[in-house]
Order: sequence, then structure tokens, then C-alpha cells
Amino acid sequence: TKMGGRRYYLGEKLLRLLHFGCGNDLIGKLVEKPLQEMADSICETTILSRLRSSSIEIAVARTPKDCRAGFIQLPLGPTPLAFQPDEVVERFLTGGFAQFTRATRVSRAAILEELESVRAQGYAICDQEIDLGIYSIALPVQVPRLGVAYSIAIAGPAERMRQRPTA
Repeated sequence: TKMGGRRYYLGEKLLRLLHFGCGNDLIGKLVEKPLQEMADSICETTILSRLRSSSIEIAVARTPKDCRAGFIQLPLGPTPLAFQPDEVVERFLTGGFAQFTRATRVSRAAILEELESVRAQGYAICDQEIDLGIYSIALPVQVPRLGVAYSIAIAGPAERMRQRPTA
């Protein structure tokens, strides 16, 4: 912003505070249309997840309209966490981990290995780790000056989703 010949810039800490304090309703208004269009075009559920101080939550999810393949389950994945500094990752790794299915990674070593894999590949795959029969592919969303604060995913039945290309 320029006022009276001076320029003012939001510092990264304030920008991060404003960003992470923003409610999902506002984020939903910003991304609802493109998420719905994507869901409709691929006939799968689309999900925007966001990183909070100590959790990853679904900000917005859209199911396809007029597609017999529509799906409602909403899995979360490690994508935003994989691109965070070590101190943020450590905050997430304190405490226990719920095991939703036999495929759920619950050991610290397995989770750190998965985060490294996500960083190397540039995307995450959740193959029945939260719900049996559910598969999702998630990509990191870079926010200028903040890094990865979101991930965008498509999710659907495992059998059908495994047939989709990942690269």
C-alpha cells in the first residue's frame, strides 16, 4: 500500500497470522467455483485442505454434479505438512496417532518417511489410510511468501482412482 509517498508492506509474520486466521467461509468463497468445476470435469470429489497451527483440516470440498461416480468421503493427507519447517513438523508429531485402517501410518519413523517421499515426488497418495476403499492424490499449493499452506486433492473409490495417472 502506498500512502503519502510511503510504501508499507505486511511482514511475513503478520501475513502468516492473517492467512492462518482467515476463516474457511472466506476461503470457500475464493475457491468454490474452480473446485466445483474441477470436480465436475473429473467426476471425483475435490478437496482443499489447509494447515493450521497443529492440525490439517478440510477448508472446502466439492462433489461432482451430474456424475454417477460422485463420492462424498473426505480424506486428509500429509501434503501441506511435508513442506513445513522441522519445528512445525515436530508440533504435529507430538502425541499419539489414530489408526483408522491397517494402512494408516502411526509410527513417527513411518510418518517422517512419508513426508520425505511427498517432498521428493511433489504429491501425496492416500491409499485407504483413512477409509477403506478410498484413495486420494494431493498436490501442495504454494502461497507467495508463506510457502505451502494448502493442498488440493481429488478423492474417489480406490479401484477407479488407482487407474488415474499420478504424473
